[in-house]
Amino acid sequence: MAHLRKKSNSPYWLATFKNSDGRFVERSTKCTNRKDADALVAEWEKASRKALAGELTQAQSMKILDDMVFDSTGEQVKRESLSDFFKRWLDGKKTRKQFSTEKRYRPILMGYLDFIGPKRSAAIVGSVTPLEIARYRDEQLKEGKSPTTADFSIKVLSAALEAARKEGMSLTNPAESVERLNQAPEEKKPFTDQQVRKLLDHADGDWQGMVLLACHTGIRLSDAANLTWGCFDLEERTVTFIASKTASRRKTKRPESVVYLHGDFVAWLKSQIRGIGEAPVFPTLHGRKPGSAGGLSTAFTNLMKRAGIVSELGEEKEGKGRRFRELSFHSCRHTFCSRLANAAVSADVRKVIAGHSSDEIHDRYVHLDISAQMTAVNSMPSITSNLGES
Repeated sequence: MAHLRKKSNSPYWLATFKNSDGRFVERSTKCTNRKDADALVAEWEKASRKALAGELTQAQSMKILDDMVFDSTGEQVKRESLSDFFKRWLDGKKTRKQFSTEKRYRPILMGYLDFIGPKRSAAIVGSVTPLEIARYRDEQLKEGKSPTTADFSIKVLSAALEAARKEGMSLTNPAESVERLNQAPEEKKPFTDQQVRKLLDHADGDWQGMVLLACHTGIRLSDAANLTWGCFDLEERTVTFIASKTASRRKTKRPESVVYLHGDFVAWLKSQIRGIGEAPVFPTLHGRKPGSAGGLSTAFTNLMKRAGIVSELGEEKEGKGRRFRELSFHSCRHTFCSRLANAAVSADVRKVIAGHSSDEIHDRYVHLDISAQMTAVNSMPSITSNLGES
């Protein structure tokens, strides 16, 4: 039974009671009214007994604290559920026009909520545990996702939960303590010049233009397919477009990418019937989705087969994960960056043209030929030629 007393020099009631580990402790109730102090200590004792018996759940402890606040202030504590916070955080991405980021992050966060279920989704943000996040990561691996994809999911969860921590909704970011798998990602390879020529020989008009454009600008599949004649300035020999994947990350006022056109593509473009304004440059490919059975990626894979180009495949997967291909349309982007590097174009210029935000990202796209290494090594002076000379 708790005991209340006052010190002569304090207006507050002091309570002596048995805490959660069975020891008697004395704490100030911060109450000047004896009745209020009695009610508060009764709640303390109730929580301590449950904790001592191993029956105090996180939800019960939060309710006890909420009741204490209500009893002392008359106000309910406002707590945002995990699902509401995730949705608000994602909506904020759209508000800041980070559309591609929001589009990539939403399936991951909604997938996490589906994994933990409606009851846990309705709990507060501070209730998320590292173990729960690790279980979600492991479940993704069971579904056939790659370690890289699973790690990216943890990265997205960490970004959201870090925002919650900064808002004071959680004391820590539980995703930070979840171990990353850190396996080397499967990497695309560039097409050789011979393979590019084979693609051009077996492609129809629109795909010929797409291959030439991608190998000379590094443009991505959907961005290329959806170009209109208004994007091109033949006098300046430039193409202007908004890269759907990276435009929201640009730190400049202009989200557009402006790339100078190589003569190969300019010649192809001049050979086409010229349209105006919003008329598509690649009418048979315009508006088609990159994925799905009849999508652009499948169409390009079929073009590779006709050209006799065989792509190495990654590990076979079960479930939802896609099997990795070393060669795809995205390899044209690797081809572009590698050809620039092999032509001794500086990394700074290459990054600007390709639209890469960091050296780390750009380095994954550069594959130096042995001839480029030969030129670099042969440019160094001999170490041994002057040995023995005084």
